[in-house]
Amino acid sequence: MILPSDHAPARIEETRFPVPVEPVAEWVFNPVIDRLLRLQRGDRREFLARVRASIAAFPGLARYDRRALIRGIVRNDAANRLIFRLCIRFPKLAKAVSRLVLILGGERFARSVASDRPVILGLMHFGPIHLCVAVSMKLLRGRSLYVLHAGGESGHDVRSFLERIGSIPVLTDRVALQALEDIVAQDPRAVVLIAFDHIHGKRRRDVPFFGGTLSAPTGLAYLANRTGATVITAWYESSWFGPRLRIGEEYRVDETLEASARQDAFHDRMFRALEERVRSAPQAWTEWGNCLES
Repeated sequence: MILPSDHAPARIEETRFPVPVEPVAEWVFNPVIDRLLRLQRGDRREFLARVRASIAAFPGLARYDRRALIRGIVRNDAANRLIFRLCIRFPKLAKAVSRLVLILGGERFARSVASDRPVILGLMHFGPIHLCVAVSMKLLRGRSLYVLHAGGESGHDVRSFLERIGSIPVLTDRVALQALEDIVAQDPRAVVLIAFDHIHGKRRRDVPFFGGTLSAPTGLAYLANRTGATVITAWYESSWFGPRLRIGEEYRVDETLEASARQDAFHDRMFRALEERVRSAPQAWTEWGNCLES
């Protein structure tokens, strides 16, 4: 996996930013991934074309080394697909591995869980998202967890995986927002997990993103606005010391704004936070192949 967020430079405006390389996988994991990519060359062409179109659509990415960025994105996607298949095939092993993942910033999540407000864990799409869900189970402290995920074949596999490791209910985004709103109304101590930058679903709003425009899903902002939940961001990282789930900042809807403007303002704020995060490890964000979908 290519997730080297710890080595981002403080300033990237003055010179072209070479895409950072993960500390261990460059010489251990990547040879395996390169072999898989050669075996799946035909299947990867469409994905590669979408990635190139995305990079061309966002002028802010010009500061990065284009060839290294594309190579990193393709490798990262292949690695995540491999891990996903292994987790689906061996869910008990995946659950055991998830126990070894270090959680950084867990005290922030603990403070929110201790309150009476509902909590939304807003995962950013870095690394194997299903393992992040499994790791997040360690943070619940007796609360119930509900997962919102895209439908389709991958959604079915994720649902099967999570049900096998912990009986976690998974709702698809086509029908789930109203259902989750009802669940939170009945159980204010519920924890809802949303991979909020997963570019799927019909509810969208355009936001500025790397000098271009991203048609971004609004499910997180909708649910936060309707339920008054505290939103906490989280993302997957790798380091010399192994995989980590980092807990980010807390966000709440600004209730001082006009009611009609609250959801859009919160939506824009969350995707500004996403862009800031992606800048430090652009090759690790998993949605480059999807972000031009309408």
